[in-house]
Amino acid sequence: RLRLRLRLRLRLRLRLRLRLRLRLRLRLRLRLRLRLRLPSLLSSTCTACGTTSPVTRFSATRIWGSIASIAMLLVVASPLLRDPVTGDSFPLSTYPMFAFKRPGARVAMDYVVATGPDGARRHVPPELVANHEVMQALMTIRRAVSSGHASTLCAEVAARAARDHSFDRLDTILVVFGDHRGVDYLVHDRVGTERTHARCAIPRTPPPGTTP
Repeated sequence: RLRLRLRLRLRLRLRLRLRLRLRLRLRLRLRLRLRLRLPSLLSSTCTACGTTSPVTRFSATRIWGSIASIAMLLVVASPLLRDPVTGDSFPLSTYPMFAFKRPGARVAMDYVVATGPDGARRHVPPELVANHEVMQALMTIRRAVSSGHASTLCAEVAARAARDHSFDRLDTILVVFGDHRGVDYLVHDRVGTERTHARCAIPRTPPPGTTP
C-alpha cells in the first residue's frame, strides 16, 4: 500500500502540473483578448454628432477592474521569467519539482517489507507500522532506524502481522533501506539496492494439540 500511495501521489502531482499549465494558458489568452478589445471598449463613435465620445455603458469600476485583473495575471505569470530552481519563492512558486525532466530520479528511503519462504515479498502497510497515515509511518521508521531501535520496531510490526491473515504465507519482517530508480521501482517493480537494518520472524501460534 505504501508503494501504491506513492504512485497515486506522483500521479496527483502530474495532474496538478497539467492543471496549472492549462490555467496559465487560459489566463494568457484572456489577457490577449482584453488587450485587443480594450481600445474599442474605452471609446465609441457617436452616430448622431459624428464625434468620438467615452463609452457610457462601461463604468469606471469595470475599467479599473480590468486593469487590476491584467496586473494580477502578470504577477501570476511572473515565475515564468525566473529560474525554475533558484527562483522558487513564496507565495508565487516556480514548482521546481515539475520544471524539468528527471529521468534519473531516485527513491532512497527506509521501509518495512515482509518476505516468505517461496520468495514472496510484500510491503507492510502503514497501519501495521504506526497508523493509516503514510507520512507518520515513514517518520516512525526513520526515527527507529536513526535511534538504533530498528529491531524493536521489527518485532512490533511482526507481532501485528501475525494477527493479520493476509500475512499467513509470509514468515519474516525486514526493516531495510532501499535505493531505487524512481520510475523502475514505482512503475515497473524493479528493485534496486537494499540494506537490511533488522530482521525478525513473524510469530506463529501452533495449532491446538501440537508440540511447539
